[in-house]
Amino acid sequence: MNNHTKHFILLNLATASIATSGFLGKIASSSLPVEVVIFWRCIIAAFILFLFITFKKQNFKLQSKKDLVLFLTSGVLFCGHLYFYFLAIQLSSVAIAVLAMFTFPIMTSLIEPFWFKKKLSIITIISAVCIFIGMNFILPDFSFNSTTWAVLAGLVSALCYTIRNLLSTTFVTKYPSNVVLLYQISTCAILLLIPSIYSENIFSVTPKTGGVILLLGLVSTAIGHNLFVNSLRHFTTSTASIITSLQPIIAIFYAYLFLNEIPSSGVYIGGSIIVLAVVVENTKMYFSKK
Repeated sequence: MNNHTKHFILLNLATASIATSGFLGKIASSSLPVEVVIFWRCIIAAFILFLFITFKKQNFKLQSKKDLVLFLTSGVLFCGHLYFYFLAIQLSSVAIAVLAMFTFPIMTSLIEPFWFKKKLSIITIISAVCIFIGMNFILPDFSFNSTTWAVLAGLVSALCYTIRNLLSTTFVTKYPSNVVLLYQISTCAILLLIPSIYSENIFSVTPKTGGVILLLGLVSTAIGHNLFVNSLRHFTTSTASIITSLQPIIAIFYAYLFLNEIPSSGVYIGGSIIVLAVVVENTKMYFSKK
């Protein structure tokens, strides 16, 4: 097996692992505040990553103060991504939350040309319009109800995730992905410590919820996001996005399997348009790199 095939398989594994955060987050946030769920998720993931980094004898030390600022900034963005994504899941269904959040590949393609001073593609603009059309099927009657707020939260999550990924590309070649993710999730845990204590539910974790949060920390974060950050070392941000195009479908399947969530026809139609737009856009980006 050559390196390209190995990294392709690992990125697909990352996609399947990250997709578990939808139904796991729904279960955990049904009994605990979002900030408490994310706090413990990050604590568990940080502990696992710390043990792994220590075992591998990797260097924790940063090369410059500028890198520290970038790491902390990406950590704040990662915290925003997780918080608003889980908030969207809590407000509505996993399907709506993941489809709103999964607009991040299009956001990446819209922002990346300005970020790296490249030309914006007309296909990207068309894909963005398709995303808007898809959202209209999901929200045919725009009113400020819980579903609308869920979509808005999912879009904010997508924006945070987009900028975090673009920032991560600037230092993933200098540091192991384990170290990058450890700094990001540790920042997230510190940011959510006080809100979690203030909620008075920080230690109100039942065995069932604790097991779910353990899976969130291990599978969704330590494994999933670590493999995804590592993929940015071997693929461009846009090229990596094409491989993660199945994430909404996998997440919705998990929600159906474990939560018996059945999306409405509008979500199916709008979601199909969104996924198709993402696939077309990232296929274009993939072949443009050939």
